[in-house]
Amino acid sequence: MSLLLGRLQFQALRRLTTAGMTAGEVVVDGVAMPYLSCGAGVPVLLIHGFGADKETWLPLTLALSRSRRVIMMDLPGFGAATQVGSDRGHARAQAAAVAGFADALGYYRVHLCGNSMGGGISLRFAADYPERVRSMALICSAGP
Repeated sequence: MSLLLGRLQFQALRRLTTAGMTAGEVVVDGVAMPYLSCGAGVPVLLIHGFGADKETWLPLTLALSRSRRVIMMDLPGFGAATQVGSDRGHARAQAAAVAGFADALGYYRVHLCGNSMGGGISLRFAADYPERVRSMALICSAGP
């Protein structure tokens, strides 16, 4: 019963929050990375944690998108993104995929917000591409 209730709540939340969103897909090095976006202005890339996907961020999007462009992406190997091997699953490869994703959308400098594993990937991104980071927020982040 609680699983059914959770599913219904998620479907209602998704309908509410995705009404004004744009859905798209970026292909980086042969990997399709779907995304949802809303709002306008300087972009905030929301990087999900292990075992999650872009929809993890839906509860925050309405508040964040009032003053920023919010972009929720599926990392390679997660959600609806192309599955990848372990050679493309480590933090450095994922950070490079995030950089390619931002490039494809025409964003050089971004705000990053990462949760759990996504925080570790955000840290790797900041280490590898420091000039591209406007700011970074880490939520229960994995360490280096």
